[in-house]
Amino acid sequence: MVGGVWCEAVGDGMGIGHLVFDPGHTLSTLEKVKASRETIALMFKSGFRKIIWQCFSDNRPFQVFMKRLGAETEGVFRKYAKRDGEYVDAVFMASFPEAK
Repeated sequence: MVGGVWCEAVGDGMGIGHLVFDPGHTLSTLEKVKASRETIALMFKSGFRKIIWQCFSDNRPFQVFMKRLGAETEGVFRKYAKRDGEYVDAVFMASFPEAK
């Protein structure tokens, strides 16, 4: 397995999305984008209306990747969680069936 894209239902047609790829694998970014788009499309086909993604605000590569998938930034939660003993901000993004 080279990666995974999935979501957990949280109610009212919404899911919390998860995405991970093996950094040691040789998949290109384009292949990762294609596979992720196909999987997200299946999630919407199965009934989800919105998939929420979150990451730490300094995780720019994830945010750029999600924008390539058509996700929109919905907001920043300040001092959301502790990392190495310090509170850090989190960015929340969302995918919708009508992604750009």
